[in-house]
Amino acid sequence: MKKLFIVFIAAINCCFVNAQSVGIGTNAPNTKALLDISSTTKGVVLPIMTTSQRFDITTPPNGLVVYDTDKNEFYHHDGPGWKALLNSDYWRRPITSRKRMSNLNDSVGINLSGATEWLDVAGNIRSRNNLIVDNNVSAQGNINGSHCQQSEIYW
Repeated sequence: MKKLFIVFIAAINCCFVNAQSVGIGTNAPNTKALLDISSTTKGVVLPIMTTSQRFDITTPPNGLVVYDTDKNEFYHHDGPGWKALLNSDYWRRPITSRKRMSNLNDSVGINLSGATEWLDVAGNIRSRNNLIVDNNVSAQGNINGSHCQQSEIYW
């Protein structure tokens, strides 16, 4: 009877623990988080694996994040497949308070799969302000504009 009572109390406690937040390094975990980790000297290490180990995960859930040692990148699963998370080797924020990002090492393609220039856009480009060009402009087709004079265009 005593063992049955202990199992009953443990089952009730599991139900209450399941509904609460768990805190590591804090006595007051955030109630909106399932897991609240607090530290000023340590970080979190997510699962580390090779590319083949990542692909060997059968039916990964949406949102699963791992670190791929072959690619030296974090990957997340979005349902249809694995996607690399942006890292500082490709994208940099020149000033932390700005919302702009820059790419120092590769080309950027918009609406196409293979960029052949630093910025390669398949579609129209609109500038709501000035278009500033430091060197030559090459164009195939027409250049239109209310303030554009033919003598200003060099081919």
